Amino acid sequence: MSLQETNTEPRSSSQPITEGIRPIGGIIYGILSFITVFIITTGYFTYRIFDAAETEPDLEEVFPVPEFVGYPFYNAHRVNTPIEFNAGGGFGSQTVADGYFDLFNQLTAVGAPEFNPLVFNAIPAAILFLTGYVIAGRAGSSLSAESSAAAGASVAVGYLPLFVLGTFVLSVEDPEIVAGPELGLGLLFFGALFTVGFGGLGGYVRGNR
Repeated sequence: MSLQETNTEPRSSSQPITEGIRPIGGIIYGILSFITVFIITTGYFTYRIFDAAETEPDLEEVFPVPEFVGYPFYNAHRVNTPIEFNAGGGFGSQTVADGYFDLFNQLTAVGAPEFNPLVFNAIPAAILFLTGYVIAGRAGSSLSAESSAAAGASVAVGYLPLFVLGTFVLSVEDPEIVAGPELGLGLLFFGALFTVGFGGLGGYVRGNR
């Protein structure tokens, strides 16, 4: 009986939420989940293009600029990736699309598949939920549900810095094209919503087991 009381007492809701934060686990699992989400979103996007094409397209047709390979990843987090083309050499003469999904949705008349953003939104949401669940599970059963949520939200420690860094790496600016993930509050809001929100939810569910 005394052993049972010892195991259940630390799960009290009065336990500080900060006790659940796992910075090291957050870094490791955050990086792993970032890579996983990137590969799955890009891979699924490419698969949809190849599956809908009457003739097998070249990867250079799907991603005519190397940086574009990361745009489905950001669009899956609801972050816009505006693309502006200008054959004459100036900037901003023609805005083609707010994002890569939007660009290909405009091409449905010429055989491109129509993309449902919600399907892509579900990819980072599900993976970050599972990651938060795993982090909270590794933190042990002594944490309260709220502290387990904090453990799950720790995935942001590894995920968000890469998420922000990618906006600079994937930006394009030359005389013919300007494109890149939008910097600003939207980037931070959706980055936090997916990592802290879904990661924390996964941790909370694990803590209530």
